[in-house]
Amino acid sequence: MIVRNAHLAALAVLGIALLGCDSAAAPTVLPSAAPATTAATQGPSAEPSVTPSASPSSAVVESERHRYRITVPPDWTRVEYDGEWTALEEFGVGVEVPGEDVIDSSTLGAFLVMNSMAIPDGMSGEAWLAALDAIVQRALPADCPATASTAMVAGVEAVVLTQACGGTSIIGRSLVHGGRGYYVTTVAPTDGDAGPILEQLVSSIEFLD
Repeated sequence: MIVRNAHLAALAVLGIALLGCDSAAAPTVLPSAAPATTAATQGPSAEPSVTPSASPSSAVVESERHRYRITVPPDWTRVEYDGEWTALEEFGVGVEVPGEDVIDSSTLGAFLVMNSMAIPDGMSGEAWLAALDAIVQRALPADCPATASTAMVAGVEAVVLTQACGGTSIIGRSLVHGGRGYYVTTVAPTDGDAGPILEQLVSSIEFLD
């Protein structure tokens, strides 16, 4: 299964304003065993031109673009998509967020998406979080409401929105760190082994500065 199809299909069915599919340039495909470096050139994205490869063992990878490291589980795939998220308005229904990282297990039907952007000059972290929350809240379908809570991600308090819809668990985590705003999404079937693995994946996130 190609990573992009897996997470876009799940989100399209659920009608969540997390990710979309309305763009077209090749992503940077990285084996999960290799440290991540990316170009920040904006461009439309499409399906990976190379089938992503998976590591047979856990691998710690880093992203200079998003300023984090994460431990990718065995046989999960990591893909970095081209672009750079520069405006909150780019985050919305049917709109792919530029420059996202996707960590995917095709066998488990689960994935994590990491998005981040530099908080604009003159905007506080609190204002950024409030603006992003307003975008997400407007997109939540009436028949699949979200439960709000807080949790720690990489030592930073995050606002957490949790949904369980149609046998799928969707968790969005928004936080700010180091002058950047982050939105980390996990999607997994509500039954099976993927949920605990995704929680371990999120728990392994560390910021580089």
